[in-house]
Amino acid sequence: MSLLAIHLDASGIAVIAVVGIMILGVAYFALRFWLVSTRPPDIKEVRTPNLDRMNRDALAHLGDEEDDDDDDAPAGLKEDLPPRLG
Repeated sequence: MSLLAIHLDASGIAVIAVVGIMILGVAYFALRFWLVSTRPPDIKEVRTPNLDRMNRDALAHLGDEEDDDDDDAPAGLKEDLPPRLG
């Protein structure tokens, strides 16, 4: 009898079948993941003219605000800050 001889009974065939199915499952999910991850995205641009206009208006007015030194600071906060340079 050779050392490489395999005794095939019902339990041996079942183990081989289960391992084969597991390998096929892993290969299937790996191939599917690879195909999905390398596909270019299919993103359809959604037109939002009203929202875009509101964003542009908000950004345009963002720099227009002046710095007020009296913005309802808590009592005692300005006394604890060092004087401004410049």
